[in-house]
Amino acid sequence: MQALSYRHVEDESIISRTLQKFSWNRQRSSWPDFQLAELPRPELPDSNWVRIEVEIAGIDSYEVESLPAIFEGSKHHAAVPPVIPGTEVIGFIVETGADVQSYREGDRVLIDPILPYARDGSRRHGGFAIGASAFMGGWAQETVAHRTRIQKISHKISKETAMLIPTYADALHACLRGLAKEPKTIAVVGSGVCAIAITAMLRYLDYKDRVIVIGNFPHTPDWLWDAGADFIVRHFEDVSDGLEEVAAIVESDVAKIDEFGLMLTGGFDLVFETTGTDSGLDLAMRVAKPGGNVVMSRHRHLQSINWSPFFFRELTLVSAHSHAIESAFGKPDHAFNFIIKAIKSGNVIGGPLLTHTFDLSDFEKALTVSTNPVPYNAIKVAFSMQ
Repeated sequence: MQALSYRHVEDESIISRTLQKFSWNRQRSSWPDFQLAELPRPELPDSNWVRIEVEIAGIDSYEVESLPAIFEGSKHHAAVPPVIPGTEVIGFIVETGADVQSYREGDRVLIDPILPYARDGSRRHGGFAIGASAFMGGWAQETVAHRTRIQKISHKISKETAMLIPTYADALHACLRGLAKEPKTIAVVGSGVCAIAITAMLRYLDYKDRVIVIGNFPHTPDWLWDAGADFIVRHFEDVSDGLEEVAAIVESDVAKIDEFGLMLTGGFDLVFETTGTDSGLDLAMRVAKPGGNVVMSRHRHLQSINWSPFFFRELTLVSAHSHAIESAFGKPDHAFNFIIKAIKSGNVIGGPLLTHTFDLSDFEKALTVSTNPVPYNAIKVAFSMQ
């Protein structure tokens, strides 16, 4: 079985030395922590698991960039490198454990990487995610998953469109968290696939007021317009360069406060921060109105944040981690099911957002495009196995 594995190049663990016995591709690489290997097929851990032949697996730049931070300095992580990443996985069941009753060979499924709340693996309504596994093994020809971590999807949905279901599910969760505050004005910081998905989900949830997007990707405005954005302001490296434009849209002024520099005197009731970066969160806090809310839909191991705007403007910071059993349109359901219905009704942008697919053997180019999308006009990137 061909698989793309991650491990620290310095790592000398017993498992690493064991895996070196297999045929690692040892060409000099711009991504030295990733190795293409021929590995044995994974075994089913117990009778509640299924084996999945992977059809397509998403490449999340957040996942790629987070891998070093997950292991560096962590002696107690449950996973020991080398590991096979890939959390956005769609494929076909080729083997089921003896206690798997609801699925059979040939079923097309989407893996849910979110860790369960209950011991039986269920996702209790109204709860919050306790974490997500970064190592669902999707960057391989085959992987395994527990029966509680998979969900059937129709063969009629193209793999390009199906690949967007997890992204939209996360956006749905973030929007529901934010809209609970009943905002009148909304800004979205960022202009990548997460910003597009959040803008689309706001419209799907029937938010009718203006949505202002502040982002710096030159190749995504058309997608943001299609998703429902009313204004798009180019993200600015120096906050003084563009704050006046944002202020004019929201009918505010720009003030300079000695403790923390420029900000809007008014601002937005709700700001979605979709970049997970220091600069993105800093900007979100400067354009939120005093007493406003900032929803963090991404987290990339923030390094250095000036929290003065958060404190002095008495902001509420709302985290929106992944997805859950959501309540929308008067009833609870898994976020995946809401998105599947939205796709069937034509209420969200589907397959065209998946702009690049690669074979596993072309992993260096795939990882480069995912983590540096602008030169390639990339939005969503994936490994296609079939």
